[in-house]
Amino acid sequence: MRNIAQAISRCFDFLEEEAELLGVAHGRGSIFYISLVCVTYSRSLIIMAVRQLHRWDFPRINQAALVVLPSILQRWLPGGKIEGIEYVCLNPKRPDRHLGSFRINMRTGKWADFAVKGARGGDVVSLGAYLFGLTQGEALRRLAAMLSIEANAKR
Repeated sequence: MRNIAQAISRCFDFLEEEAELLGVAHGRGSIFYISLVCVTYSRSLIIMAVRQLHRWDFPRINQAALVVLPSILQRWLPGGKIEGIEYVCLNPKRPDRHLGSFRINMRTGKWADFAVKGARGGDVVSLGAYLFGLTQGEALRRLAAMLSIEANAKR
């Protein structure tokens, strides 16, 4: 996560340098100044978001969810069935009529809908984010609340 924040910061620094090389005026009323304020504010929001993601304890929440995954799946995706180590169910995100293409591995939390390009994830948090249209962070917080555990990593 720290590398992402550094890369974003370098991109914004590059934009500032390019503007200076082009001789764009920095007066408070200039379009450049207004853009620079917006960019700076955006950069700080992105960096804060990346830092917050770094503080959340995704592995611990996912591990806790795996312990009770059958119950979570029955709650989130009722009507499914267990086939070996997989929970097979209809995908509520599309007009799915037949079991088979939407599967969740109950040992690892990895999931995929093989009928939808790109519909796959590596853990229970990503499944919650997909099903409920949430960010990873919001899905983590809601899953942690459902499990009655703290979402932040202990420092």
